[in-house]
Amino acid sequence: MGNLNDPFDFFTGCSEFNITRICIDLSNIRSTSESTSCTNSYHNYCCTAAQPPPRTGWALPSPISPQSLYPSETPSFIATLNVSMWLLKTDRPELRYFSQPPEKYAILSHVWGQNEQSFQDVQALACQHSSSSNPRVLASEKIRDCCLYAEADGYEWLWIDTCCIDKTSSAELSEAINSMYQWYAKASVCYVYLHDVSACSDPIEPHSSFRTSRWFTRGWTLQELIAPRRVLFLSCEWVLLGDKGLFSSLLQEVTGIDAQVLTFRTSLPSVPVATRMRWASQRMTTRVEDEAYSLMGIFGVNIPTIYGEGSRAFRRLQEEIMKNVPDHTLFVWGHGLPGQAMADQMYLPTGSPDLLATSPADFRDCGMNVVTKSVPEYWTSLQSLLGRSDSLEGRQDGFIQTRDQSDFEIPEFAVTSHGVRVRLPVISIPPRRESSNFN
Repeated sequence: MGNLNDPFDFFTGCSEFNITRICIDLSNIRSTSESTSCTNSYHNYCCTAAQPPPRTGWALPSPISPQSLYPSETPSFIATLNVSMWLLKTDRPELRYFSQPPEKYAILSHVWGQNEQSFQDVQALACQHSSSSNPRVLASEKIRDCCLYAEADGYEWLWIDTCCIDKTSSAELSEAINSMYQWYAKASVCYVYLHDVSACSDPIEPHSSFRTSRWFTRGWTLQELIAPRRVLFLSCEWVLLGDKGLFSSLLQEVTGIDAQVLTFRTSLPSVPVATRMRWASQRMTTRVEDEAYSLMGIFGVNIPTIYGEGSRAFRRLQEEIMKNVPDHTLFVWGHGLPGQAMADQMYLPTGSPDLLATSPADFRDCGMNVVTKSVPEYWTSLQSLLGRSDSLEGRQDGFIQTRDQSDFEIPEFAVTSHGVRVRLPVISIPPRRESSNFN
């Protein structure tokens, strides 16, 4: 058994994912021994305290120090966050309004189930309990257990999307949706509750319940994975599985998001728009409008929320991206033209051709390795692609026709009443010759 006060003591002799974990008896009715009847190699390292320490004042050991995983600097838009929000008090699940978030709070990421308690339901708990009892006993199991976990982890305040947004107010709902990425980014810790993952499941197994969890298929959970600096993954028994830093390689396999992005070593704005769209291409939302609204924070833009507008929301999102992000990979969607096919084949969209995609799913089958570059970098990369160190000017082999680098103008986009006005560098590629080595 490791030292409860030393988080690193829990990793003695453990491999990358074979981590020791502590199970808290959240409701005082589940025996800790019931949570550890595992026999596989992953859980040879599982252990629980025979007599769990008192809940008050006891903080859960972190799997690994966040400071050792992530750069210390905080993005400016997060450091200056000044957005009002409702928060739950963890010792008594009562809602409190904050004109700006407190310095320290926890946040929950989960998949909604049936009969989730709403903002109004939680407010009503204060009236339903007796003066001698704690309203937490009347809260739903998920809210109650999350409050207990956060309280044991040392947090006084907790945000849960099901009950901390007054969805009867369209203005408050719109503000919450536009602020949600920043709320998750500002949170001291994000608890990812995986209702379909058992503590006895080995996350690294090829078809583990962790890899196939429904949480990885939902649209809103994309920003909830990327935005927070500290993310803890919890099983359906509220047992700690690991954190985002420890699981970064595994998460890259499951989600396609580069581990460098997840650990903040690569900034999100530096990732091409098409790549960010591809992350969302196989995720689902209950409302079609949320395909767009759930991505606003990923692209650093804001748009009004208008439920009922359908797929037009995604078009408005792309138009807003064009206004704020100088990245023409927004137009790289649909079927790609990889390799030799570029020289003699063309894929045309069916139906009415459109410059903009209809949903994130349109980016799913894009087979290109998309990168963004400045004009000088673009020119240098083009030379490298052709395997030539000499200048491309004046080539007479008919394979590729280009102009001088100075002729390339900075790409720009503008949304007009007649459509989108676009200026992009164009390369003319004649039909492929048998002698060419362009792949």
